[in-house]
Amino acid sequence: MSIQKHEIPILEFDSDPSAVLEPGHEALDVHFPERAVFAFLQDTIEKYALQHGGKVLTQFLSATMQYPIFLLEENGIPFLLVQAPVGAAPAAQILDWLIAHGVKKVISSGSCGVLVHKEEGVFLVPKKSSAGRRHFLPLSSSLPLRGHRGSPKKGYRKGSALPSFAL
Repeated sequence: MSIQKHEIPILEFDSDPSAVLEPGHEALDVHFPERAVFAFLQDTIEKYALQHGGKVLTQFLSATMQYPIFLLEENGIPFLLVQAPVGAAPAAQILDWLIAHGVKKVISSGSCGVLVHKEEGVFLVPKKSSAGRRHFLPLSSSLPLRGHRGSPKKGYRKGSALPSFAL
C-alpha cells in the first residue's frame, strides 16, 4: 500500500488500485460480453428480455435481492440487460462486478417524472449532476453545528479520528 498521509485522516489517499475484496473475487466461470444496458426500469427488464429471446446468464447476489443478468443479442452483437438498483453504492457494486467479468461499454437508461408536460417517450439528457450535490458542504477540517448549544472548536484535534466539537 502507498497511503499518502494528511493531517486530517479522512483526506488520506491510498494510490494502490487493488481492493481488499476485488469485484471478481468469486471467480465465476463466466465471461460477459463487452456491452451492457444498465436500466432503471424494474418491471420492464425481465419482460423485455423474455420477449426478445434473452436468457439468464447468471445472477448478481446483493444483500437485499438477486439481480438476474440477461444475455441478449441484437444484429449479431451480444449484450447484457441488467436491472440497475437505486442508489450509488449498490449501482457501483454491480457495475464493478460487471466490469470485472468483461463488460467494457455500458449505457444506462431509465424513466423519470417531469415538472412540465413532455410527450411520452421523449429522451432527456441531464445537463448537470444530481441536484443533491448542492447539499454537500465544502471541504473543511471542522463542521459548524446550527441550532446546537455549543460551538465547534477551531480546527482539528491531532490524534483524533474526527474533528472535535465543544458541547
